[in-house]
Amino acid sequence: MVFGGLLKAQVVINRTGDNPHPDAMLDIQDTTKALIIPRIALRSTVLSTPLNSFAAGMVIYNTAISDTGFSAVTPGLYYSDGAKWIRASSQSILSDTSIYNADGSLNNNRTVKLLDKNLMFNATSGNLLFTSTTGKVGIGTSAPQGTLHVKGTVYIDSLQSGSLTDSILTVDKSTGKLRVISPGVMNGSMKKIVYTVDINGQTNFNTPMIILNSDNVQLFRNGIQIDFSVPVIGGNVIVAEIPCVVNDEIKIIQKY
Repeated sequence: MVFGGLLKAQVVINRTGDNPHPDAMLDIQDTTKALIIPRIALRSTVLSTPLNSFAAGMVIYNTAISDTGFSAVTPGLYYSDGAKWIRASSQSILSDTSIYNADGSLNNNRTVKLLDKNLMFNATSGNLLFTSTTGKVGIGTSAPQGTLHVKGTVYIDSLQSGSLTDSILTVDKSTGKLRVISPGVMNGSMKKIVYTVDINGQTNFNTPMIILNSDNVQLFRNGIQIDFSVPVIGGNVIVAEIPCVVNDEIKIIQKY
């Protein structure tokens, strides 16, 4: 083994006595032996422990399985960018494979923590597609019960005007499932009144006629049927169970 090039502030390790590469501070030359870098048990990608601090360019082999989520570490080669550990894998420095240039499959559950940041998909003509026939999308819930399950307030903007011959969208009070009923259920003489809400939290609305039977009244908020109560049979006021907000369109249809 030869150590050479000390006057050039370079080090070569080999069996042949060859000079180091002119651009290398350390040049290890061998065809039958490998380099084993320090083996360290990391605790997290965001902790330098057991080292005192991060240093950009630092490389180690991690031997531990530790932490969860975006800061989890598993055995493998890691390097530091000066602020955290980054795993050197087929999805990072060893190749240029990513969702931008290749398809792939997840091999485990993954969590993206947005914290106070936004995740935006900006397209001029492309589509965001979810093609699974059995998978579910949950918004506000980690246990969706349908293809799309929204837990929270839903706002629908720029609805097109409809007619009395359109199918009617309703909501099951107990499950929250959307349903469609035929416009035929509204057959018979009827009156309609439409309001645009101008006060947040409004729940009271006047019907077109005196209420003799609450079953003859239907209340729609932005095109979706919602439940209501009738304080007084013989009056003309209904109380929506969902408080409305400014610019909601309220439609009341009353049969007689």
